[in-house]
Amino acid sequence: MARRGFFAELQHQSRVAARERARAEREAVQRHFALVRQAEQAKKASERAQNQLAKAADSERKRLEKEAREAHLAEMETMVLERNGKLEQIYAEIDSLLASTLAVDDYVDLNTLRIQVTLPPFDRTDLEVPIPQPSHIEPPRVLRRL
Repeated sequence: MARRGFFAELQHQSRVAARERARAEREAVQRHFALVRQAEQAKKASERAQNQLAKAADSERKRLEKEAREAHLAEMETMVLERNGKLEQIYAEIDSLLASTLAVDDYVDLNTLRIQVTLPPFDRTDLEVPIPQPSHIEPPRVLRRL
């Protein structure tokens, strides 16, 4: 049995994981379409029961109401299953994304990205001496009129 190198093993594991993700995605799509078909069938059955209920006489009304309730419950259950299937597919995609990113060591040394700045010397020696403070100015006198 031939041994693979490190990078060849990483590539092999990546291909295996990709095949597994593709298979899981195909299965999820098939489950989704099956649930959609079930939901459509349950909806049609519910509509049929509602139509029969509208046409039925009073003697059959109770039986048809019960069938309509059961058909409605079945429709709601298939809708729940369909939504749960969508959520499972989303969770599977998130899990595969997390698994593929956790398998890669993506460490970045931030110190290597820093730019070393060398500032030019300050060549304005005339600005090194502070400006003298202004002398005190007397406020103007206000003339009063009598």
